[in-house]
Amino acid sequence: MTVLLRPPRAIVAALVAALALALLPALPAQAVGPGTATLTLTRGGEPVPYTSLIVFGPEGPTFGFADAAGVIALTDLALGTYSGTVGGGFEDQPAPVSFTLTDAEPAYFGEVEIFPWPSGTGSIAGTAIDAATGAALEGVTISMNQVIIPNGRSFPAQYTPADGTFAYGDLPAGTFLLSAYLPGYFTVMTQTVELADGEAAVVPISLIARDAAITGRVVDGEGSGVEGVIVSAQSGTNADAATTDADGYYTITALGIGTWSLGLGGSGWPWNYTSVEVELDSGETLTAPDLVAVPRTTGSISGLVAGSDQTPEWAGLADICVQVVEADGAVVGAAFTTTPDGYFFFDSIAPGDYSVLFEDCDAARIPHYATTYLGGSATIAGATIVTVDSQADVWLDYTFIDRQTAAPEPEHDATPVLRHDLDAADEDLIEAPSAIRRDETAEVVVGTEYAGQWVSAWLHSHPTQLGEWHQVSPEGTIEVTVPTNHPLGIHELVVQDADDAVIGWTDLRVLQRVR
Repeated sequence: MTVLLRPPRAIVAALVAALALALLPALPAQAVGPGTATLTLTRGGEPVPYTSLIVFGPEGPTFGFADAAGVIALTDLALGTYSGTVGGGFEDQPAPVSFTLTDAEPAYFGEVEIFPWPSGTGSIAGTAIDAATGAALEGVTISMNQVIIPNGRSFPAQYTPADGTFAYGDLPAGTFLLSAYLPGYFTVMTQTVELADGEAAVVPISLIARDAAITGRVVDGEGSGVEGVIVSAQSGTNADAATTDADGYYTITALGIGTWSLGLGGSGWPWNYTSVEVELDSGETLTAPDLVAVPRTTGSISGLVAGSDQTPEWAGLADICVQVVEADGAVVGAAFTTTPDGYFFFDSIAPGDYSVLFEDCDAARIPHYATTYLGGSATIAGATIVTVDSQADVWLDYTFIDRQTAAPEPEHDATPVLRHDLDAADEDLIEAPSAIRRDETAEVVVGTEYAGQWVSAWLHSHPTQLGEWHQVSPEGTIEVTVPTNHPLGIHELVVQDADDAVIGWTDLRVLQRVR
């Protein structure tokens, strides 16, 4: 097998650095300052030449490049603190750099140790083949990266010889991402390999030739062609599209073998979404069934949710249950649980006036985010109302919601629910030990959904309040103590909310205390 031969590392580094500098946007001229910084780069005591550096300081980014002796000299620097990285490439890890220039010490001298990437005894090898014929493919560009926080590690690209093979050796354990590119084929974007220590992984890569096509027609309800409709074709991560001509015909070329979904319309378009699946063979030009473009009579609502306490503030908030509500508060359809980036989407919304309700549905998140209507109101009366028209797509930019604040302790006295009014449906909705001795304190599980709320606890049959108000912990628990003189035997332990409604009850045996 042959692999791409790499020029000397110094030349590669110089070319990379020069290209990076050439591609940088024009930056405003920095003010000339009195500071200087001289850094000497070494690896195992030997100089590391022709290596680039970037540091960020009071005036923005500053760039440097090591000479043949591995020395980077920065001049005309403003006083202040600088931090950044030096090095980093196929062989070496990027090394952190930081220094501070002051009136007292405007010149900095330092040595930066450059360390090679860790190696190992593992390997990743494979063969690039045509998905339809199984034939080996020559000239495929194989790229590989290792997932390392924060920036990852890149390996030199390889080009497959006539037998389609590639191989990477001396690899440590870790997660590696492979991609493959060959003109005339769909690119294999990411193939993940979890490599164990010393493992020899074999990874076949199958590329799909872009040698097939789909033709078809988009018609209206009367069978007439519809012009200007974009028809998309998708098979896994591979996709393409075409626009219909004056008679409604389209042709999507450069497709490949597999199952393809043809679709049109939906959110953002004047037609309802409709699709059809077709099977495509290598080299085939397939005529697909007609797609009927039905005018869209509904709209959509979508947007993003973030927590007001998040850093950065634009980071999305996952697991928020979002509901579209009418102006009177009536819920429309099912809830949408936000994605990890805080996104939500509702389609097929009939024209009308609506608001949006945000409710934290992550039971483990304590304290919860407060239930909030669009606009920040706790009630529908103060909610922001949006109008959805036919074919309109309403985009709601970030809605920021606050954490729940601690509820104040109730000022009124709790009132017990009598024993004969206890509902069997509430039995065992709380958890407690089966037996507690007099004067003993025990933990009662109320539920994390009540975290931060105030509750009362009672022992029956003659209701005896166990302490005053209890605030439920973030773990959903309270602690209760059985009075010294409480009757022995089996009793009902009842927990009620601040409005005296029963949260749950369970049987509890009161035992004589240990003397």
